[in-house]
Amino acid sequence: MEQLYHNMISATALRAAVLSGLLLLCACGHLTREYAKAQIDRAYLEGVTDTIAGGSDEMLFEVGTISEDCSEDPALKGYDPVQDSPDYAVLSAAGAVTISRLRDHLWRVELTDLGKLASGRQYRHIRSATCDASQVALSLAKYDHTDIIGIVEEGVHATVEANVIHELTPVGLRVKREAADAIFALDKRTLGEKMARAVQDNRLAGVLHDDLRNMAVDDTSYTVRHSFKFTKYDDGWRLGAN
Repeated sequence: MEQLYHNMISATALRAAVLSGLLLLCACGHLTREYAKAQIDRAYLEGVTDTIAGGSDEMLFEVGTISEDCSEDPALKGYDPVQDSPDYAVLSAAGAVTISRLRDHLWRVELTDLGKLASGRQYRHIRSATCDASQVALSLAKYDHTDIIGIVEEGVHATVEANVIHELTPVGLRVKREAADAIFALDKRTLGEKMARAVQDNRLAGVLHDDLRNMAVDDTSYTVRHSFKFTKYDDGWRLGAN
């Protein structure tokens, strides 16, 4: 699994190099499918999130020493941020984190080797009396490619209809597989079986993105239909904000 993930990274680097070469070509006439696809690919690979459809699915959570002091929201006082959290229940069941109880409502959360492979940006560090934690992003799916369906030009503007394909990461596959059972087990313990079943869909929606949640059991990718806007300048067509 680790080798598979490294292969995915190598393929991404190769694709970025090819795209750089394609985009040196001037698209001064009509907007072609090849040029539109290259621009969209580059936007995803460079993380230009204001011009792309969706993006990589991520789970945001804290690792380190965690207590209720990690939250500045007074409404969450008395809420155990680990024991009561569907996110941590899912992440633990998927093998992305290990959770150790230090004492009541005080926990140590660490990434496993699998979790480290999928972890990316760190957003902030929180430190207080009983909290010493960093917020990390865990990647569940990565942009794979775009299939262009059609292009409509209107003067210096163009609309590109496309299917955008996202591929689940190894940890994303595990999260998708374990999420429903892990959340149900958590809620059954606190709410009882009947109520746990009644709220399961809403609770699952709070953890997984709609496209990922609605995937078939055996699927490893999902597709988003999106319209991309392009504008023609003196030096060619450019992908704009969508």
